[in-house]
Amino acid sequence: MYQQQDSLYWALLYSLVCLHKYEILHNSEEQGEAWLQSPALKSNVIVRLKRHDVDWSSWVREDLKYLERMRAQRFRGKKKVYNIYVSRFEPLDDWQAAIADENSRVFIRTVFFTEYNEKRQADFMRMSLKMSDEEAAIIYSLKEKPAEALRSQLDGFLKLKSKQQYILNYARPFITKLFVAIQIVLFGVLEYAGGSTNTATLIAFGAKYNPLILQGEWWRFFTPMFLHIGLLHLLMNTVALYYVGSQVERILGNIRFLFVYLFAGFCGSLLSFVSSNAVAAGASGAIFGCFGALLYIAASYAKVFSRTMMQSVLTLIGINLLFGFAVPGIDNAGHIGGLIGGFLATVMVHVPGKKGSLLQKAAAMLIALLFVSILLFYGLHLKGNGVL
Repeated sequence: MYQQQDSLYWALLYSLVCLHKYEILHNSEEQGEAWLQSPALKSNVIVRLKRHDVDWSSWVREDLKYLERMRAQRFRGKKKVYNIYVSRFEPLDDWQAAIADENSRVFIRTVFFTEYNEKRQADFMRMSLKMSDEEAAIIYSLKEKPAEALRSQLDGFLKLKSKQQYILNYARPFITKLFVAIQIVLFGVLEYAGGSTNTATLIAFGAKYNPLILQGEWWRFFTPMFLHIGLLHLLMNTVALYYVGSQVERILGNIRFLFVYLFAGFCGSLLSFVSSNAVAAGASGAIFGCFGALLYIAASYAKVFSRTMMQSVLTLIGINLLFGFAVPGIDNAGHIGGLIGGFLATVMVHVPGKKGSLLQKAAAMLIALLFVSILLFYGLHLKGNGVL
């Protein structure tokens, strides 16, 4: 028969970490002690859990001295500490006197979770930890499980979270910041040279312009992704690149991201070339390539990330494509081409630390080759011969 207080300790720890997203600052299974920080932004709240069957208030007094030393050494600046003892009983003597002289500079509230004060526990969780009655009820249902099972569930969650953090922070987003700087500098150059909304200036600096591409200026498939038409266009794409590009680069690493971004931008320009004769520029095709990369990453790590990641990416893609179709003047062909290119490029390079199927990579390379070849043939030959 397992002890319910052991299970209550692990139920509290599991609930705070897994369900309420508290961060573990210190955890000692041997001592039955954990220090947690509230997930609220800039929170100064610390929760300390201690599993110990307390007999006398003298032990409480000594433990509170230890608590204050730990708080001062490791958690400076934290102004509120909730100190929770999970014990079978409260001390036999007056333990309230032991906490009467707590350090007044730091709010420390001490409470006992025993076998006989569930109402007081529920009140504390509702008033201090800001839990609803339903959330408190979950903790009491969890404590019916063996402590070992709850500890195992928590370990599994922490391993999954650690893997998520490793995937999401593989590299620093150096290339993204470089591209942001390049497009800002080039925007200034365009403005100085005649204006970023001036068609002649855009063409002179490398915007997508079909007649010159047909004359052999193929580099115009790449240069448009660094040019922008007007300040609003620059601001929207710079913000999108900084946030979405940074996340993709953190996951893929610098070199992989460089390939994915450039290939997506190329595919976006290529599909735009085939679909429209208008002068075009902007990083949006390459940014949609980042959406395509995230789509593949979410599918590859379906067991690591929840369904919400896939749903979020699909929602972002859908909203942006609908916006492109609804607003005149937006080159949605470039967006779709970039999305396809980014997805295929990510399949080709795959994700660091995860073995990809050679067949999958080969299939992606073949599809990408066919996609590019068909569009090039369709555009260069049919447009060049005046058929389109």
